[in-house]
Amino acid sequence: MTQPLNRLADSSSPYLRQHADNPVDWWPWGADAFAEARRRDVPVFLSIGYATCHWCHVMAADSFTDPATAAQINAGYVPVKVDREQLPGVDAVYLQATQALTGQGGWPMTVVTDADGRPFFAGTFFRRDQLRQLLDALTRVWTTDRAQVEGIAGKLIAALSAAAEEDRGTASWAAQDATTALPARIVDAGAGVVEGAPTFPPSAALLGLVRAGETDRARETLHAMLRGGLYDQLAGGFHRYCVDAAWHVPHFEKTLYDNALLLRAMAACLADRPADLLVRRAAERTVDFLTGELGTADGLFASGLDADTDGVEGLTYTWTPQQVRGAMEAWRTRMPEELRREPEEAESDARYAMAAFGVTDDGDIDGRSVLTYPRDIGYGSGERGEDLAANEALPWEARGIIDDWKTGGDGGAAENLRMHRVRRALLAARRERPRPAVDDKTVTAWNAMAAVALTEAAGPLTGSPDSTGPDVTVRLWDHAVLTDDDGTVLDVVRCTGEPASPGTLEDCAWLLLALVRAWECGGDDGGDLAGQVSELIRYIQLVFSRAGGDHRGTWYDGADSVAGTGVRPREPYDGATPAAVGVLAEALSYAGALAGTSGDADLRTLGGRWSAEARRILDAHTAVIERHLPAAGGWLCALTAHLAGPVTATVRGASDAQIGELRAELGTSALIVRTEDGAELVGETPGDTAGAVVQICRAGVCEVAQPLPGAGKHR
Repeated sequence: MTQPLNRLADSSSPYLRQHADNPVDWWPWGADAFAEARRRDVPVFLSIGYATCHWCHVMAADSFTDPATAAQINAGYVPVKVDREQLPGVDAVYLQATQALTGQGGWPMTVVTDADGRPFFAGTFFRRDQLRQLLDALTRVWTTDRAQVEGIAGKLIAALSAAAEEDRGTASWAAQDATTALPARIVDAGAGVVEGAPTFPPSAALLGLVRAGETDRARETLHAMLRGGLYDQLAGGFHRYCVDAAWHVPHFEKTLYDNALLLRAMAACLADRPADLLVRRAAERTVDFLTGELGTADGLFASGLDADTDGVEGLTYTWTPQQVRGAMEAWRTRMPEELRREPEEAESDARYAMAAFGVTDDGDIDGRSVLTYPRDIGYGSGERGEDLAANEALPWEARGIIDDWKTGGDGGAAENLRMHRVRRALLAARRERPRPAVDDKTVTAWNAMAAVALTEAAGPLTGSPDSTGPDVTVRLWDHAVLTDDDGTVLDVVRCTGEPASPGTLEDCAWLLLALVRAWECGGDDGGDLAGQVSELIRYIQLVFSRAGGDHRGTWYDGADSVAGTGVRPREPYDGATPAAVGVLAEALSYAGALAGTSGDADLRTLGGRWSAEARRILDAHTAVIERHLPAAGGWLCALTAHLAGPVTATVRGASDAQIGELRAELGTSALIVRTEDGAELVGETPGDTAGAVVQICRAGVCEVAQPLPGAGKHR
């Protein structure tokens, strides 16, 4: 008999909908669930996870689909499901509680609270037998020793509240010297160096290293990731992390935020090292992954792909020798009969593919191998022309070969036609397999990350400032921001739909950075983007600022406290994504510098205030950064951008090609603006007959404008 759907069936969260047919009588997060717990005088069983979480699926299959376990939960608790990506503030508070009680945290997260949302028990994954014993024990404590529950909950909430309100630093004259010294200290502490297992991509640190002049260190880590299983060797894009120390075997989930942040880092690396063809190829394929695999019908991006396919982790991405042979034979039979290769040649291609991608009989996971690419397959002397001449009769097969030659590997070694053929054969076979589920919710912060990355990647990848990133930003503003008829921002949402998902500081800060980079690209139609930037900053200050007294420069992550806990989320440390307050500092730095190039005096005045607030944020968080220097990659990005000015190039009469060359010289962290879009040159300038001119400004000090073709290097 089919299980009737519960209250989660109409949720906009794919994670909640995955549990809509559970026998557990789930409630979505909200006041109604806690009111029900109060009415029944039972605790709340809070289960927090996300759609692409492998162990969330395991616990769901083991416990939440079991009728006896579900009956036990329903009888003694009000069960509440939370998508941590949809409600990050809720997740943050209960993660801190879990870490305080157990010393660790993760997902699925299992928390038991009173009717005010105050936790008195927390853990992560439990097997069914463990969970049922735990439920019995907690029910006994709740009914026989309520004083113990009250004592634990009260002490825990007091500790969490104190931690959230702790002033870890302050903006002061003394802090300014410490701020200036921080980038070098972060680099010296080993930012971007990954050791031990599991291995997570240090996305923000890689970008920060390039900005700090440590591109070679960033490339070393990038290349290790790109050679291993973290990177999808066939279709592009990155998995979440690897379970080993050598980037070999991944946890196969793919997220929008990882890929957007890594694209941003690769773009910066390419601007500094344009001949790095391994990074170039990966960046191009990551763009293809974002637009092809995660792109939505409304021109935005889904949140990610599941780690599992048909309940098996990595099934879509892993290979046995037999499957490789089958793919090569299927590709052979697709050829026109008169051009069809012999079966022996398909077998030869299979052996070649297995050697190139590391497919073995033993495999890495249950006899299946993860594809890696430890070395480039290149050409010997004269092979390139001979191979092309031999394959001129196969235009359908050779399509795209020239592009692959341009994007070969280290040292200019290009993929040969055979590698191109086996890669296409494997990819064609993989596309016939079942696909991982898509988490189709649209998260404002992560879409803004993608918009920023696409905008910054355009120059290094194409040599042109034209990008799809500003278009994504415009659509995202319409999707996530509610304004009145005068353009005043009334609300920002993280995700649309139910349950309600209010915008966080992360959403607003990344959207602000996306708006600023779109404004830089000349997408400002009649000042709309400048006005949106100004209005969004006003909204952020109104909703998230802790201004006043010793709080200057510090910000909350959430607009309100969580349920009845009284705890308002505030997390200044980098995690899987950079700390939101650090992103805000970076965005304000760029907004201030861009406004400073405007011919509008009022806008320049605002820009000065924005730059000053960015500096206050950085000064107020020096102690925070000092405590976690190796993991302060996001802060390194904000610091290097602000302390450099950011570097701003104002151009007049420049072609797209000239701007592309200038971008290659200055890097993706620089702002490049045109006088044709309202920017102004400062001081004496060459006459209009001088052709294209450029003026470079660093930390508020501008060089004399000079002709662009003869400007030389500006780093």
